[in-house]
Amino acid sequence: MSEYDPNYIEVKNFYLIGVKTVILNKNNDVLLLRRSQLSPRPGGIDLPGGGVDAHESPEAAAIREVFEETGIVIDTAKIITSEYTLGHQDPWVMLGFSAYVDDAEVVLSWEHDQYMWVSLDDVKASELPERYKHMVQTASESR
Repeated sequence: MSEYDPNYIEVKNFYLIGVKTVILNKNNDVLLLRRSQLSPRPGGIDLPGGGVDAHESPEAAAIREVFEETGIVIDTAKIITSEYTLGHQDPWVMLGFSAYVDDAEVVLSWEHDQYMWVSLDDVKASELPERYKHMVQTASESR
């Protein structure tokens, strides 16, 4: 044990927490969304997700964000990845989740203007950001 340092000042670190959810259907296809012109990164390919609200667990945030952005109701979301990323100004911890659905009707929010169910091979060839492609790969392997 090291010696007590009377000059030690505790530095508090705070991070924003975000969630993304890989939704796989019974055919092992992945739900991808296209961001609308009203959202940041318009036209970008994305997974459902967003920020964790105060007094909300990350799993509850993943379930809520999936419903808000796609209209899909999932009962559980399994955590599969975590990463640190520096956002526009603030550091983020992004948690990746996976969820499975048999059949699901998609009803998009204002954040997205198109959706597509694509094969795992098509995800690899898509414009989905690389860090999210990693989440998709992890979700497919843990199924």
